Amino acid sequence: NTTGNTLDVAIRKDGFFVVETPNGQRYTRNGRFETDNQGQLVNQQGFPVLTGADVPLVFAPEDTDISIARDGTVSTNNGELGQIKLVKFEKAQNLQKEAGGLLNTNDAPVNVDDPVIIQGALEGSNVQPILELSKMIETHRAFDSVRSFIDREDQRQKKMIQQLSPRVGA
Repeated sequence: NTTGNTLDVAIRKDGFFVVETPNGQRYTRNGRFETDNQGQLVNQQGFPVLTGADVPLVFAPEDTDISIARDGTVSTNNGELGQIKLVKFEKAQNLQKEAGGLLNTNDAPVNVDDPVIIQGALEGSNVQPILELSKMIETHRAFDSVRSFIDREDQRQKKMIQQLSPRVGA
């Protein structure tokens, strides 16, 4: 989704941005960034966004014409400042959600070889509410149908047991 905000960035392929929190590095795909009063590029919670050198990206007060290249390299009228760090994980299913949309894992991150970042855009939701609601209704109906079948089968077995049990005792 295009926002027009110079500091908003979307990841086109695999990968996560890296931010520094009081509890260590955390990961996010949310590229809604801004600058804090020290000129650091930060996420919405105020955590610094890290570069490939694991240091915060810092803008000088005189920096203008901010440009973020497709590989994450940040430049201004005063030159190149650094490259936004993008990492990936071999087992993304091990990522654990934390507050503020951040992710954490004990697995070691791997740098993304060929990052693709889009400046002035944010990643949209991959959920389509109407479609998902339709799927949920369809699943609920299928569940009800199976449950009804199981109930009928249970009743049939009980009836058969009742009919056969007097004969067994005779």
